[in-house]
Amino acid sequence: MGKTILRDTVNQSRTIMNRALISARHEKAFLALIIFSLLKLFLVLITMRNPQGAALVDSREYLADSSTLINSWTYINFNWPPGYPLFIALASGWTTPGFVSTVFAQLFLTSVIAIMLVPIGTRLASKKVGLTAGWLYALSPDASLWALTVMSETLYASLLVGSIWIWLHAKDGSSNLKYVFLGILLGSGAMVRNIGLLVIPVWIILNFLLEALRKQYRPAMSTSFAIAAGCAIILIPWGVHNSLVHGEFALTKEHSRTFYLFNVATVLAEVEGMSRDQAAVQMATAADPFGITLGLLKGHPTIFIREQVKGILRSMFGTSSGAWARAFGYPLEMQGSLNLLSDLGKGNLSKVGERLREITQIPEMVMLLGLSILAFGHTLVLYGLFSGLLFKRGGDSWTLLVLLFTVVLLAVIPGSVGQARFRIPVEPYLALLAGLGWDAFRSGIREKVQRN
Repeated sequence: MGKTILRDTVNQSRTIMNRALISARHEKAFLALIIFSLLKLFLVLITMRNPQGAALVDSREYLADSSTLINSWTYINFNWPPGYPLFIALASGWTTPGFVSTVFAQLFLTSVIAIMLVPIGTRLASKKVGLTAGWLYALSPDASLWALTVMSETLYASLLVGSIWIWLHAKDGSSNLKYVFLGILLGSGAMVRNIGLLVIPVWIILNFLLEALRKQYRPAMSTSFAIAAGCAIILIPWGVHNSLVHGEFALTKEHSRTFYLFNVATVLAEVEGMSRDQAAVQMATAADPFGITLGLLKGHPTIFIREQVKGILRSMFGTSSGAWARAFGYPLEMQGSLNLLSDLGKGNLSKVGERLREITQIPEMVMLLGLSILAFGHTLVLYGLFSGLLFKRGGDSWTLLVLLFTVVLLAVIPGSVGQARFRIPVEPYLALLAGLGWDAFRSGIREKVQRN
């Protein structure tokens, strides 16, 4: 009897000591993450050295809209809402919009995102999952790159992270006010990136189903209404503004414009043997763009599907070496694609080898190749770890659905319009999924070993 008590006491002591050691390691890893995330702010030196490297084509329009907002307190661009130009204005201290100030604010947001993923992952599953997600995001070359450009993806990513954080806290059922705040964040996201409008109904539907399947019909209605109300607080005033200014109650006209001038124009260019720009002009001036679209779908479905798949692959695996080249101030001829992945996908190995020989002759190109390899490798790691969920489910099933549906909506639905930057808003979600997958894989292996 005494030996049993002694053995149990020893085992309990070991368990307590192991937990204490694990907790200490977690605290050290979290502190290291905070320090690393803050050190990343020094990447702003790249922009300080070459401010123009932060500007893409859309960046110029964002800056012009922000300047108009600052100088006249008006905003008339109907192609996209004012969320991001407002962010630029605030980041610039409501003075002349600046590249450096905007980039620094975005780098700060990436630091906040990495740190916030730790409590999010902890609440979703465990501290280990949170730390894994935080470090995976902090080490993302793509997240750093697009924070160095005056583009809206980083800001939208931060709003999505805030949304999932509130979602997890709101599910405790303490107050519908949290769901209103969730709606405000989702509505704000739609004011930053138009595609955010598609995310809103999906989150509302999933929230309703979560409660309804538990036979909690009243909470299902009240919480879903609270999310919708929060969205309405942000979106309805802007719809009224557009109704008065443009004669149309809508958030933007960009959705139809993007579909015809990019998705359909890409297919038209392939069919007619012209450039996409020429096809876009033809679609813009067409009397019946919808009829042209139906004709292409009926006559060339294979081409239509192929172009959508190519865009999805760019969104899911693209690296954007050209954006790095602009950030570093490299010559214009280096600011395009390396074309390695496209040639590799076509099986043209000789051309890939020839291109690699050309690249190795130029130090700047070697740098771009190295960054592209790091970014591509990081993306493969995310998807590889995420696949661990196939071995053993981990985390809250409904939150997993929210994460997955949001990734699909933002990175897959755009189709042929897709680019590498389309993945940036959901990289924090991919990091969470990867953390859950890695934890599930390890748990599955451990259980299998114990059974054997």
